[in-house]
Parts: sequence; C-alpha cells; structure tokens
Amino acid sequence: MLNMKLIKQKNADLRVRLDVWKRRQDELKRFKKRVFEHGKKIRAAFEKYQDDFNIDKDKVISCVIDYNHFIESLDRAQKEQKIITSFLCQLPETSQILEIKDLERILDLEIKARR
Repeated sequence: MLNMKLIKQKNADLRVRLDVWKRRQDELKRFKKRVFEHGKKIRAAFEKYQDDFNIDKDKVISCVIDYNHFIESLDRAQKEQKIITSFLCQLPETSQILEIKDLERILDLEIKARR
C-alpha cells in the first residue's frame, strides 16, 4: 500500500517531467519555425541568384564566343608573324635593293613550303 508522502512525491515528479516535456516541445516548435524561416530566406536568395544567373548567362556566353574568336585570331596572327619572320631571315644580306617581284616570289615559295 502506498502512503501519502510517496504519492505526493510521485505526483511532483510527474509534474516536473510534464513541465520538462512541454518546454522541450515548445523548444522544438521554435526550432522548427526558425529552420523553416531560415530555409525560406535561403530559397528566396537562391531563386534571386538563379534569376540573376539566367540574366547574365547570355553575357557570359557572348564573352566566351568573343574570347574564342580572339584566340583564333591570335593564333592566326602568330602563324603569319612566324612566316614573315622566317621570310625576312631568308632574304639575302646584300646592299642590293630587291625588287617587289623578287619579294613576292620568295614569299610565295615560303607560304607553299609552310602548307
């Protein structure tokens, strides 16, 4: 048989546990609400960044295309510069003035040799 002191003690322990559970539930609710609000802000920021990326995507693609054209023209200019440099190195070292026809002939031979 239980005595009154023991029953009061068990009731007090039960109330303390219930209060702890209620506080834990309240804390979990507040935590879930904070997580939800934080997630909502993250989703909003992500959507904004995604929209900004889609706007700037065309600019990035045009820059990539321009860069590729620039690299191709740079390669072409370097090849032409090599041809001209080797052409100038092959010119005879004389004080004699070369005619334009002679220069054209030597240049044509050099271009044919490079192909």
